Formats: sequence, structure tokens, C-alpha cells
Amino acid sequence: MQAGLVAFVAGVLAQVVAHQRHLVFAFWDAQAHLDTPGVQMLGTVWLPVPHLLLLPFTLVDAWWWNGLAGGLVGLAAFVVIAASIHDLLVRRTGDPRLAWVGTVMVVANPSLLYLQTTAMTEPLLLAFLTASVSEAWNPDASLVLLAEAAPPATVLVNPTTVRKAVTDILADLGNQASFHSNL
Repeated sequence: MQAGLVAFVAGVLAQVVAHQRHLVFAFWDAQAHLDTPGVQMLGTVWLPVPHLLLLPFTLVDAWWWNGLAGGLVGLAAFVVIAASIHDLLVRRTGDPRLAWVGTVMVVANPSLLYLQTTAMTEPLLLAFLTASVSEAWNPDASLVLLAEAAPPATVLVNPTTVRKAVTDILADLGNQASFHSNL
């Protein structure tokens, strides 16, 4: 609970700085995630989960124009990441001080602080991933449960990375088949 509050305060401060300095749309992709408010956001490149979470906030015109629609979702993801990491470290190490060191490392990460102010999907990917790992990886769970929990979160939130990995694997298999047929 306290880790989430610390992340919330740090995230809000980062939101304020990013908006004051007009950095929310520094990545073209961040603007692209908000450019078509409504169900038209659901396309072939991006799976629906991040965009369905953005959808209610894009309906507020001012939030859509200034990028806050993406920042609100990113802030929630940032809080989930910090709380999940803290929870995971407390349970795995048994040392709350060590858990706070890990939490501060996450909360003070400049890249993550910036990304959570935008409509980028990476904070959501990390939130789903850390929450699923934190939930699955407890002293009573097996590593099999951990291995089962993380991939669905990754596929649902960041399909581009998964699509790239699958494309690379298929291309590699195709190259191997082509190589062997030429022998």
C-alpha cells in the first residue's frame, strides 16, 4: 500500500513536469495511440487491452488533446508496477528494507517515469507482467505457475514484441529449411 502511494506521488510529479514541458507527445507513437479516439483504435497492430483501457479517458476531449488520457492509464500502471515489485520482494526476501531498495529503483527510473506520462503501452505491459509474476510467484506456488502466468500478460498487452519474435522464429526456420534444401 505504501509503495503504491510513493509511486503515485512520484508519478503525479512526473506527469506535471512532462505536461509543463510538453513532452507527453515526444514519441510519435504516443500520439498515435490517442489519435483516433473510440473503437477505431482497435487495429491489427495493437491488441485491444491497452486501447480499451485508454478509451474512456479519450472521450474527454481536453484529456485527449493534451495527452492526459494516456497519462492516467500510465500512472495507474506505474502504481501497479511499484506495488507488485514491492510485494514480490517482501515475499521472496522477507526483508522489507530490501523490498524498498528495489521499489525505489523502479520508482526512480527516469525512463519509466517518463513513459508512464504517455500513451505508450510499455507501462501497461510491465504492470500486467509484474502483477502476474507477483501473484504467481509466492512461496506456495511452483515455477510452472510463474511460467504460465507471464506469457499471457505479454501477449495481451504488447503484441508487437510477440509478433516480432514469432516472425523472427519463422524467418529463421524458413532460412534453415532453405539452407538444407540447397545441400
